[in-house]
Amino acid sequence: VGFSFTVTAVVDYNVSTPDGQRAFSEVIRTPFTAGVSDAFLGVERLRIANEGAIKENIKAFITRLSNAAEADPEKFAVPEAESEPASQMEPVS
Repeated sequence: VGFSFTVTAVVDYNVSTPDGQRAFSEVIRTPFTAGVSDAFLGVERLRIANEGAIKENIKAFITRLSNAAEADPEKFAVPEAESEPASQMEPVS
């Protein structure tokens, strides 16, 4: 009988620029362990471990993407969009 459950989330993140160039590509692995103190029932511990692993993975992705953008701001620059003046836009119904 397992008292702790450890789940490792493995996600392959790929971020491309509007013209299709790869700006960021990384596989991120994040483990998370849920123990009896988190939940008595095993199925509940497993759910908590799954959710924790994914939350940690998303946090790691945001941090690494932010660091990559700071290191190479040109790669992550957002091109200015040509937009219609507000007076020429059609109302949404």
